[in-house]
Amino acid sequence: MINIFLNGENSSLQKSETLDIALSEWGYEEGCYAVAVNETFVPRSQYAQQHINEGDRIDVVSPLEGG
Repeated sequence: MINIFLNGENSSLQKSETLDIALSEWGYEEGCYAVAVNETFVPRSQYAQQHINEGDRIDVVSPLEGG
């Protein structure tokens, strides 16, 4: 099991996975959001290549509506 931070809160994964698989497990489907790993933006085209490691900080951000 690896320990990570998801949106600032302690979380864990059974094993090291790629970002696309982890997002699906966390309930994030294709949608309008951006992801940063360790404060670095990850393009959607790279989700399948981005491995999640022990201690990573993952932030999933949705745009705000309004003006």
